[in-house]
Order: sequence, then C-alpha cells, then structure tokens
Amino acid sequence: MILVLASPEDLLARETAACLKQRGHETLVVPEAQLHSALQIRWVLPAPIETGYLAQAKSVWPLQHVSGVLVRTRRAFHANLAEGDDPNYIQAEWAALLHGFLNAIPCPVVNRPRPGAGQLPPESSWVAKALLRSGLHAPRTLVTASAATAADFFKRNGRRVICSSPGGGCGVLLEGDPGRHALQEASVRPVRLQAVPDGRWQRVLVIGREALSEGLPALPEPLAAPFVSMAASLELQFMELLCLSARDGSQIIFSINEFPDLATCGPSSQLRIIEALANLLAGKSQRKTISKFRNGRATRPPSRSSGQRRTRTPERAVP
Repeated sequence: MILVLASPEDLLARETAACLKQRGHETLVVPEAQLHSALQIRWVLPAPIETGYLAQAKSVWPLQHVSGVLVRTRRAFHANLAEGDDPNYIQAEWAALLHGFLNAIPCPVVNRPRPGAGQLPPESSWVAKALLRSGLHAPRTLVTASAATAADFFKRNGRRVICSSPGGGCGVLLEGDPGRHALQEASVRPVRLQAVPDGRWQRVLVIGREALSEGLPALPEPLAAPFVSMAASLELQFMELLCLSARDGSQIIFSINEFPDLATCGPSSQLRIIEALANLLAGKSQRKTISKFRNGRATRPPSRSSGQRRTRTPERAVP
C-alpha cells in the first residue's frame, strides 16, 4: 500500500495517486485536515516498526505492507486540538509520532521530514557543504540591515542581485539603476542579497536518481550526477533547484524547494514528473532506505495510536 499525505488542492499529489491506482497499486490518500482525526498509527516501542499498523475507519494496513509514502504538506505535522487540550503538549506528541514513523519506516518516503531543520538556504553551512561535495556552488550572499553595506555589495557584484527576506521566501531580481533605487528602499529592514553573475537560468527537478530540466528530456547521467548527489546528501528524494549555469562552467544553486508545484511545469514535464514519482514510490528507481534521523530522540513516536486524544494540566518572483 502507498500512503499519500497532502492537501486536496495539491495537483501533483492527486495526479500521482491517480497514476499509482491506474497501475494497480493500492493507494490511500489522507487529506491534511483529516490526518490527526481519521488516521491511526500504532507502533509500540521497542518492537520493530513492521509490527505496527495503520488504521482508517474500518480498514487496517500492517506497516510492513506500506511500500511508499508521499508527504506533500508541512501542515501534516500540526494536530487538530479539542477544547481544553494543552496545545504545546499535543503538538509535540503528534509531531514526534509522525517524524518517528516517517523516518523509521523502511520504504521510499518523499520527502522524509528532518527533525529540527527548517528551510534550506544554499549559503547555510551544512547545505553549502553538500553543494561542494557534489561539485555545485552557493552564490555569494550577504545578510545585512545596513543600507550602505547592501549598496556596496550591489556595486561590487555587477549591480545584479536577488533580494529577499533573511527568513526566506520569494526573491526579486534587482539590477542596474532601477535595482539600486529599489535596494535603497528595501534596505530599511534586513535583507538577504545573492550575487547573480552572467549565465543561463534553469530549473532542475530531482526525483530519486533522475534529474529533469524544464522543456528537456531527462538529463544525461554526467549532467544529472551532481544534482542527484546533492539530493542524496540532503536526504531528499524530490526537490526543485533554481540553478544558474555561469560562464565559467560552474553551477550555482540559488534556491532549494522541497515541495515543487506541478502547476508551474509544462504538460510534458508534468507527465514525466508524475511517472517518475510513481516509479519512486512503487520502489522501481531505488532500494528502500532508512533515514539517518531514525535513531534520534526527537523522532521517537509515543507507543500509542495517533487517533487517541491526550490532555494534561496546563504546566519568488525570480527568473
């Protein structure tokens, strides 16, 4: 059985589930709003996870029969609370249960949650190390609240930068005199600037051991290898990269998206993405792996059903 956790509005999740069902795979789609209330996860520690089960309504699936999981929403880790519940306690228990389940189950999970990890800015130390190991590069980056420092960085980097909030989110390309004026207005608050050298933009999707570029067939293995290697270093099975192929031949990664949106891709790319995801979830493109996070204390789920309530006394617009 293949489990899909997603919003009902998620086109990619719907189409991938439909593809899997058409191929004859039993597929259970659980909307995020029903995840806490309708789906039960039973795994009693220290027994192996294969001894547990999933239950929804009157149906039960042994965890050893779960062959793939598609996780398409961050909100899946937020519990629905009843009046009188201690929100912090219930939230922590529910997040621990799901993190533990998704990191311990020995089948393809797209993508396994990373306990304690949030966004993936390319300039962060551990992401930058993964880039370098794969032969890729992060852009020159500055985070500052100083208008003078921002203006100097803009000037020294060819008057062409992507400006965004230090917290992440959509960035805006600033260049030339219009960009300088816009940067002066933006610099009244902290900004994150990424230098943009001359080169060619491309979006690359990594799905398991495949790398796809919009409008092109699957990248040949020598071209795909750095992107696939980087995804493996970050323990991601599915991601979208905004990449710039610089004139010196280097590949510069400006953003990493763990939740690619199918609607932004052309029809031919959509079909390739859906088929590649279905292959990955069905176990056709890689061996089953277990995340290195599975033994972390923060990922161990409580030995109870997720459907059982607990309470206690309160104690880019980019190119």
